Amino acid sequence: MRYPFIALILLIAAASCKNKSATANAAGEQDTIKFFPVSALLKTEIDSTAKNALAIFRTTEVDGVTKDSGLINADQFKQLSKPFLEQDITTAEVKKYYQESVFRDLTTNTTMVTYKTQNRDVPVQAVDISMNDDNTVKRYDITAYPASKDSTIKVIYAWVPGIRFSISRYAEGKDGKGITQQTNVRWYKKP
Repeated sequence: MRYPFIALILLIAAASCKNKSATANAAGEQDTIKFFPVSALLKTEIDSTAKNALAIFRTTEVDGVTKDSGLINADQFKQLSKPFLEQDITTAEVKKYYQESVFRDLTTNTTMVTYKTQNRDVPVQAVDISMNDDNTVKRYDITAYPASKDSTIKVIYAWVPGIRFSISRYAEGKDGKGITQQTNVRWYKKP
């Protein structure tokens, strides 16, 4: 008789805590959840690369065929890297839709931090951050599905700090025909 009573009290307490949290958020309580500062780190690297790169090289491929390639200047580099900064999931409007998970891979000494959402109305569906043991970032990957009325679009943003980034865009029309476009940017910094 005693155990069902204790279970009932615990259930009521858990439900009341959940309601209190929802009310506090609706009342505008300050957000205290910390996300990995992807945008801030990328902005720092973009600025540093624009100032210190010896050479920045870009290639553009369409359906696997190189269509354009060549050296670009710092302003072009900033313009090409701008979409990475636009994929920010830390703003108050969208942050609430993401859940963080952390996985430690002992075989590669890598920690993976992932932010995913189940909400199909926000463009960024996942952010994956791969880090070394010392918490330096190996790679950022962002998967987004921008809104489009006449096609399905998937964009994968990949950034390897200090080396390169790529933006891969796949678009498929209502007719089922698709096209893949990839922009690759690699830079070489002054020693």
